[in-house]
Amino acid sequence: MEIDSSITELDLSRKGLSKLPNLNIYPNLKILNCSNNLLTKLNNLPIGLEKLKCSYNTIKSLNNLPSNLQFLYCESNKITRLDNLPSNLLELNCRGNLLTHLDNLPSTLHNLNCSWNRLTLLDNLPIGLQKLECTYNYITNLNNLPSRLQILNCSNNQLTNLDYLPSSLLQLECTYNYITNLDNLPNELQELKCYYNPLNYNFSPSLQNIYKYILEKTKNSRKN
Repeated sequence: MEIDSSITELDLSRKGLSKLPNLNIYPNLKILNCSNNLLTKLNNLPIGLEKLKCSYNTIKSLNNLPSNLQFLYCESNKITRLDNLPSNLLELNCRGNLLTHLDNLPSTLHNLNCSWNRLTLLDNLPIGLQKLECTYNYITNLNNLPSRLQILNCSNNQLTNLDYLPSSLLQLECTYNYITNLDNLPNELQELKCYYNPLNYNFSPSLQNIYKYILEKTKNSRKN
């Protein structure tokens, strides 16, 4: 087949593919969508690829990804490890896999969705991470969150407290956990969803009510 330098984006989704065709004929390919197929591995991806969608396959590992890749969407596969991700990655969606840990994530990562996996810890998150979705895992603590995090959804885990939230946090959803108090919410928080927790409050745990409670508690402690 002849080289086609005009193709920069290719949609191969829902084609019943068990393997990828020869993509080397597209030297300028930047965006590839091969989701909803029968793929078990991805070999010989174009070196200039920047965005890859390979969701809803049966892929078990993703090795030798192109070094320029910035966006990776690999949800709903059978991936057990993601250890060698490209160093320039900005966004990663790996929800619905079999991951038990996520270490050595690229420092450039801004958005991470790792929901619906088998994670128990998230201790080594990139310092520049701004959005984290880690719902439906087995996480017991989130004490080492990145200082620039703005959006956190950690619902449906095994958390008992959220005492070390970053001051940059704007949105928090922590429903369906085992949290008993939220006395250390960041001052800049704008949105809160915390229902279905055994909170030790005798009022509706809205953001406004909790802030009011914290203020009164602080005043009383100063008096004493």
